[in-house]
Amino acid sequence: MRLDGRAGDVLGRDNRPSPQHVSSAVGHLFPQAVPLIVEPVENGVSTWVYRLRHDDEIFYVRILPEPDASLVPEAVVHDRLQSLGLRVPHVMMVEDRNAVLDRSVMVTTAISGQPLSEIVPAEHNHLPAILRDAGQELALLNQLPVDGFGWIRRDQPVSTNLVGEHASYRSWVKAPLDEALSQLSGVILTDTDVAIVSNAVDALFNDRADTSAILAHGDLDLTHVYHDNGRYTGIIDFGEVRGTDRWYDLAHFRLHDREQMPISTLRGLLDGYEMVTALPHDIEMQLTVDGLVNGLLALARSHRKAGRTWSAYQRFLLQAVQRDIDTIRRML
Repeated sequence: MRLDGRAGDVLGRDNRPSPQHVSSAVGHLFPQAVPLIVEPVENGVSTWVYRLRHDDEIFYVRILPEPDASLVPEAVVHDRLQSLGLRVPHVMMVEDRNAVLDRSVMVTTAISGQPLSEIVPAEHNHLPAILRDAGQELALLNQLPVDGFGWIRRDQPVSTNLVGEHASYRSWVKAPLDEALSQLSGVILTDTDVAIVSNAVDALFNDRADTSAILAHGDLDLTHVYHDNGRYTGIIDFGEVRGTDRWYDLAHFRLHDREQMPISTLRGLLDGYEMVTALPHDIEMQLTVDGLVNGLLALARSHRKAGRTWSAYQRFLLQAVQRDIDTIRRML
């Protein structure tokens, strides 16, 4: 079924393809003798996500909303991580432009088990081992080079290298951070807070003036680390991959520590990470400043959308930002 680029023909009322059209787009991958069940997954953010059930197996379909963007770079990330031995979903199919959906489409296998965010208290004794395994794989992921910082570009073919949108760490971070500080100043940040953040970030810019970008998962927290009965099974969801500094993923994980469960899980991840990559003596300051930058940018984005109505997520970010500012104040 070819729709000749008429996206409106396949997009439903919620502006995403219907399960029937998704089935038509990828059904050729599965034996027709067994019904293919397609279910939208509500937590997709950067992509439309669908769960496929076929003969007691589960697969996932990712579809980019933007008509001119491609999932091929994300598929390249999956393939390179698998070649390093990382436990990530296997890509069964990827297309720049699917004939049915007129969008880029990728189909992957599922990682077994459940996210660590759903681990029950009786299994908490398994957390150190699971996080240690995840930390080792994250360190390997963070060794892959990227040409440039920021989002991995999806608007050009991938030949050899993954390409970020910005030439330097400063050009990636400075403008949006300045905007965030301006927006939040006088709302949640005092003049003293802004000065502390600005000085810490300026020092960071100087330290990373000649830094080359590496690959980051971009959104790593307990929802993306999977286990099966206390055994680490892998990391999922690479829709936020980007070129970053070395410590971005660790800082993001630290920023969201205790968001999904009341106990800290950062130490286990660090223990595994430093089995592969040595951590500097000032890693606490590095993660604090990196996390503060991430937190301020996220807080400003969510504040623009929600206005004066503060969600539980925003309140968590606010507490994390204030904690990190206090930490930097004590360290200076």
